[in-house]
Amino acid sequence: MTHAGYIQIARSLLGHLPRRRYGQLAALAVLTIFASFAELLTISAALPFLAVLADPERLFEAPQMRFVIEFFNVTGPQDLIAPLCLAFAGAVVISGSMRLALVWVQTRLSQLIGIDLAIEMFERTLHQPFMVHLGRSSARTITVINMKSGRLVNGFVLPILQILNAVILVTFVMVALVGFFPMVALSLIAGLVVIYVTTALVLSRPISRNGEVIAREMPKALQALQEGLGGIRD
Repeated sequence: MTHAGYIQIARSLLGHLPRRRYGQLAALAVLTIFASFAELLTISAALPFLAVLADPERLFEAPQMRFVIEFFNVTGPQDLIAPLCLAFAGAVVISGSMRLALVWVQTRLSQLIGIDLAIEMFERTLHQPFMVHLGRSSARTITVINMKSGRLVNGFVLPILQILNAVILVTFVMVALVGFFPMVALSLIAGLVVIYVTTALVLSRPISRNGEVIAREMPKALQALQEGLGGIRD
């Protein structure tokens, strides 16, 4: 499946969601931005922490540290280790908490979206004409509603939310790196683009082919199980 196909699927899914999910998706985007800021805070706290471990005298003489030295009433280079260590630890705790909250919200929201889609599929199935129900295999209907809705959530909705989160996080980090280390940031961006394009070209066709096989054979497998067990009862 091409990228345009995935975009079309995403648009189609959005059209089937209730309005309250749009607000929850917007809240998730805001939480992702805050989590990205928390990651930048951790990176910003890590640089002076590593610097004070490597060369505290040089960091003590840096003009950027005047505020920290005066605020904590630091009298010598070794006295910088404790406040910078506490600042780095606090940043790690905040960033980790934000990441855990983001993962929890992503997982919960993706499952709620799956429930919405399963309910709509079930309602549409119930409202089909009676002759359609007679000519349709119940195993195929159960598979579509139960198993495929779960696969849609775990194989499409949740990965899309995770990809969007990663894109926002990488964008914030890269923008910060460009301001301090432009050549390093540009090299990282070029490397990520090459890795992404190569992975997409190599794996997109096998993944799409395997998905078609699963979608075609899963109803047959479930129908065989139901008919086999039903034959035992008969």
